[in-house]
Amino acid sequence: MAKKRQAALERYYQKHSECFVRGKPEAKRPPEAAHINPITSEESGDEMSVAVNFPTLPAARQALKRENLH
Repeated sequence: MAKKRQAALERYYQKHSECFVRGKPEAKRPPEAAHINPITSEESGDEMSVAVNFPTLPAARQALKRENLH
């Protein structure tokens, strides 16, 4: 799909280069992986996961332990 898009962009660039003020266009490639639910650090075996932007289960457990100590 990206190859077809790139070919179309190149054809249009040849005919209307004045429309492309930033230079020759380049079709963006789709991401290599896309997840509806990101893999958590618990599932991957790593200590921390940069893909998760919400509290993970281990972090929630630690917070619960701290709360119960008080």
